[in-house]
Formats: sequence, C-alpha cells, structure tokens
Amino acid sequence: MLQQKKVFVNPGVGELWALVAVPENRQEGEKLPLLVFLHGSGERGHDIDDLCTHAVPRLVKEGREIPAIVFCPQCPNDINWVKQSPFVKEMVLAVAKEYNADESRIALTGISMGGYGSWDLMGKYPEMWYKAAPVCGGGDTALAPNMKHIPTRVYHGQKDEAVPFRESVEMVDAMKASGGNVEFFVYPEKGHNVWDTAYGETDLIEWLLA
Repeated sequence: MLQQKKVFVNPGVGELWALVAVPENRQEGEKLPLLVFLHGSGERGHDIDDLCTHAVPRLVKEGREIPAIVFCPQCPNDINWVKQSPFVKEMVLAVAKEYNADESRIALTGISMGGYGSWDLMGKYPEMWYKAAPVCGGGDTALAPNMKHIPTRVYHGQKDEAVPFRESVEMVDAMKASGGNVEFFVYPEKGHNVWDTAYGETDLIEWLLA
C-alpha cells in the first residue's frame, strides 16, 4: 500500500493528521471503495506512528494489501470522535473526492473511542455508509432507527474492563428493535483488545469491502 500523511485543519480545534493508503496495483481511473477507520483514545495526538499502534492502520503499516482506499484520521489530544463528527464527515467526503473513491461504497469501522465515533456517525449521517463495524464501543440508542438499513457487524469481549460489554448489547438490541441489519460477535474470554481478533483473525475487512 502506498501511504501518505495528510493534514486537515478544523477551525477552533487545530490540525488533524491522517494516514491515507492506496493499493499500489490500482488501475488508472479505477473506482475503489473507501475504508474509514477511527482509532481509540490512546492513539490521539500528532504522531502517525502512534496512530498505527492497532488494527487497520497497523495492518497497513505492516504491509497488508487492502483493496480499497484506506483513510485513518488521527484525533487531537483531549477531544473525542463524537465531538468531531461533523468534521469527520467533511474529511471523509473530501478524501473520497480527492482519491476518486466509489462514494457508494464507503465503509466505516473503529475501536473503543472509535467505536463510539462509528455509532455516532452512523446515526447522524446514515446515508454515507455502505457497511459499518463498531468494535468495543457504544452509542445513543435513540439514533438506532436512523441506521437500521446499514449492514452492521459489532464485536465486543465480555471481559472488557474499559468499555462495558453492555454498551454494545444496548446498541445491538436497539438496532434489532428497529429492524436493523446487524450481526453481533461476542467473545466471552476476550477483554478490551478484541480488535486483534476482529481485524486479524476474522473476515471483517473483506466483509466491509465486499
């Protein structure tokens, strides 16, 4: 994957850095899906190496070839993704246009704080997302009817001591009550870092892009 750092400026907040990766074998003019990944609270700041600690950006850094344009923004310190939702939307649309992505196939996923951000973006801007996968996060159950049409996978470890397992249970239940298209992957013996399993040992990335 060809990787580059991008810098966005959010007025009132400052710079947000991001990692963008594009397959090296992309054909000229080829429309690829866009995979958006939101990191957890421990990867905030202005350091791409920190951003690449876990999950999708780590896989990209290690050389995994993902058949999509991969966009991984980095949240500044002391701010969370929910507060950044409107600007995240702007960044995603800007990247989709700049890299000539297939705007009908924008997939969203995130871990921990990024799981909360994923649920929030799904509920506030449901028309944007082709598929979504919040991992060990939670959200506002009142937004569930907005996102019921989005094919969604949810991953959570029952021994999670950072984000209570019930946070995912409540969102999944709200989605199902709204007639949502949701699958719930529960790991009884896993803790907070269930993302290692979700991205590294399942077909999650392939499913998001299929």
